[in-house]
Amino acid sequence: MSLFIKQDDRVAVSVDEGVNTIWVRRKMSMGVRNRVQDALIAVKSMNSGGVGEMSVNMGYQNTVLMQANILAWEGPLFRDEAGNPIPCTPQMIENMDPDDALTDAVLAKISELNLKQTGTSPNLPTVLAVSSNGSSDS
Repeated sequence: MSLFIKQDDRVAVSVDEGVNTIWVRRKMSMGVRNRVQDALIAVKSMNSGGVGEMSVNMGYQNTVLMQANILAWEGPLFRDEAGNPIPCTPQMIENMDPDDALTDAVLAKISELNLKQTGTSPNLPTVLAVSSNGSSDS
């Protein structure tokens, strides 16, 4: 076992026996995890009284998790009307159907793969993937 996480190590997620597959990171590295957290939590500068303001963008959490973890996709769902492959880009990930079973499966797999070895607390203590039906995947 290495201290370093290979950024190209990936796991397949499919709900239709591999016809349509999304490949996700096996595990987020410290840098990826920190970028996800930074995208969701912003601390504004302190005011004259020494009090800072913090904002949490929880509505954006699933998009950020998916953009940081989806590495590739393949299958007929990922082709346009002319049959050309749809590129796996942050913008296209943002355009995915939040109510699709594959979207829920990807979010569940990201959460599963990023639990600490004890299985009791996620690597993302302030970030939980939430399925499109509103239930927490923690």
